[in-house]
Amino acid sequence: MKRETAFKVRIKDILNGRYIVNEGWNPNYIEIGNRRFSRVNVLGTVVGYENGLLKIDDGTGEIALRSFENESFDFSTGDVVLVIGRPREFNETKFIVPEIVKKIDLRWIKVRQLEFKDIKEEKIEDVKEVLKENLSNKILEIIQSNDKEDGVKTETILELIHSRNCELEIKKLIEEGEIFEIRPGILKLL
Repeated sequence: MKRETAFKVRIKDILNGRYIVNEGWNPNYIEIGNRRFSRVNVLGTVVGYENGLLKIDDGTGEIALRSFENESFDFSTGDVVLVIGRPREFNETKFIVPEIVKKIDLRWIKVRQLEFKDIKEEKIEDVKEVLKENLSNKILEIIQSNDKEDGVKTETILELIHSRNCELEIKKLIEEGEIFEIRPGILKLL
């Protein structure tokens, strides 16, 4: 049986995710959006140890590590740790059953924060790209549906699409050869 990948996640993602229980040999997992995590890789600072539970915090939330092998954790409050383990839920409380808990240098927290910052910026760029594609498609649809052999006025498109980027997108479509101006201010599909 193949070992699942331990994905880098924030504690708040585990806490806010939906815990899914599978039957048989399929592993249980946390569902976050359209992603599923049956093993996680979390960095955090030890904030407490009570009743056999080690509690860690990564700045986004706090979660407990629970070992069922009567293991005691040998960490002090303030230690920065790397945890690889399986997210679990009992009585609607989420925790991690650790496979590896290792003390690490504090600078790794900054590295992890930068990793998540990069992911967030990539998603923003993806959204911008989708919005741009939707705007282009809208412009092309308007020209196609309103063209009665003599083209469509740029003003008509601007009235139908209320976007600051519409004029820029029209220019870009002209440059790309998708549309052309048959006369100043009159657009037609190629």
